[in-house]
Amino acid sequence: MALDGLTPPVGMMLYVVKAVAPPDTTMSDVIKASLPFLACDIVAILLILIFPPIATWLPNLMMGAG
Repeated sequence: MALDGLTPPVGMMLYVVKAVAPPDTTMSDVIKASLPFLACDIVAILLILIFPPIATWLPNLMMGAG
């Protein structure tokens, strides 16, 4: 769900960060700073797509089914 908030053109989180950043911070700076977080999100999504049991491992463990 956070992926849509980090990617332009909508990227509401980017606008929020820009609003609270110092006045000399450009939108380009904010987008460049968000790229490592975007990469982590994409890696997590790919891991869940390749290994679906990752998504249900912890809930199963908590419910005693694992």
